[in-house]
Amino acid sequence: MTLIITGISIFKVLGIDTVIANPMKFFQLWLNAYISAWLIAYPVLLLVIPVVRRLVNWLTEGDTLSR
Repeated sequence: MTLIITGISIFKVLGIDTVIANPMKFFQLWLNAYISAWLIAYPVLLLVIPVVRRLVNWLTEGDTLSR
């Protein structure tokens, strides 16, 4: 997901003319943006997943239809 989002963002910032004229610049910027985003997104994901699981379990605890 991070790869897709950063690719779309870099594409929008540069514009199609720049991407066509200099694809290497696009891919270099995309790779740098992906690495930076992944270094932030992955640890945040590791911290958030347990909290979300507990919240979902708490909210659906009394739900007899899901059992």
